[in-house]
Parts: sequence; structure tokens; C-alpha cells
Amino acid sequence: MANFFSSSEEENLELLSSWWKKYKYLSIFLVLSVVAGIIFTEVWTESSAKALQQETQEYQALLESLDGPDSETKTLAEEFVKKYPKNIYANMAALHLAKIYIGTGELVLAANQLSRVLEQTSSNWRNEFDPVHSTARLRLAKVLLAQEKPKEALKIINQSQYLNGALFELRGDAEAELNKINEARISYTLALESTQSTALKTLIKMKIADLKIDED
Repeated sequence: MANFFSSSEEENLELLSSWWKKYKYLSIFLVLSVVAGIIFTEVWTESSAKALQQETQEYQALLESLDGPDSETKTLAEEFVKKYPKNIYANMAALHLAKIYIGTGELVLAANQLSRVLEQTSSNWRNEFDPVHSTARLRLAKVLLAQEKPKEALKIINQSQYLNGALFELRGDAEAELNKINEARISYTLALESTQSTALKTLIKMKIADLKIDED
């Protein structure tokens, strides 16, 4: 490089000519690569924006259908979850779909959707509370109990880092079904301490009383 700056103009031209002959194809390739990269980025960005807009519009249509017949919402939710499984709204659509399945008694399908949401959100928020994940866990535990699967329900509940009154109550229900009377009493007591609802307190107290009867 020092020779280049100290050479005459003709020598410089010769050096440039020699360099060009040696590296012209590499230079052309690099230039074309940069241009192609810029074009690809612009096209990809525009395409991604259009795709996101389309997905958002379809989810908005799903939300608007909630005021109509469940059959319409069910169709839209099924299509959305199938079409956009990785979309940020897919888990919410799956929750809506599971709720409809529960209403129609299709518990297996409901459990599948709720399990899917749990799996999709398992790494989200890390150690922070995730309302979508928590809702899916609560509803799945209820579905499993309705399917007379207390062991599976208990496993799902105990995997939660954020046990609340509702989960404590469900845990008590599962333990009662498994004839774990002492454990159920503890869970119901924790549920009783975790809720402010008078109606729920009354219901839980009745469940505790039933445990005493069964134990006798």
C-alpha cells in the first residue's frame, strides 16, 4: 500500500488494472450480493408487514364473531389456529376455541387446544406470571377433572409456580377424587385463605365438610 501512494500516476493505473484483473469477479460478486441483500430485506420487510396486517385483520374478525353464533367463532378460530400456529394471537384463538369445545362437550378437543397453549407459552415470560399460560392451565385442569382424570389434573396443577385460590380448590378436588383426604383438606384450606368471595368461601367450606363425612 505504501508503494501505491508513492508511485507515479501511470504506475498507479497499472496497479489498479492489475488489481482489477485479479479481483474483478470477486468485486462484482460482492457488489451484487450487497444489492441483492438490500432488495431482499426491503421485499421481506414489506411482505412481513402485509402478512402481519392480514393476520391481525383475521383475528379481529374472530373477536367480532364472539357476539354471534358459536359455530361461526368456532370455524374462524379453527382456521386461524391452523393457518397461523406461531402467530402472537394463536394462543388467544386457541383459548376461545377450547371454551367452545367445552361448551359443546368436546372435552378431548378442548384438552388438545389447552395443552397446545401450555406448550407454546412454556418458555414465555420465563419466571414471570403469564396470564395466558395461567388461564390455559386452570381450564385444562378443569377439563381433566371433568374427564375423570384426577392424576393428570393434579400433575398439571402442581407444575404451576403461581398457585392461587382457584388452583388450590381444583387441587383439593383432584386429591379428594384420589381419596387423599388430608391433602385435600390442606388444599381447600389454602383455597379458603386465598379467596375473598363469600360465595366461594361457602362452597369450599362445604367441600371440607364433605371430606369429614367421607373420612368418617
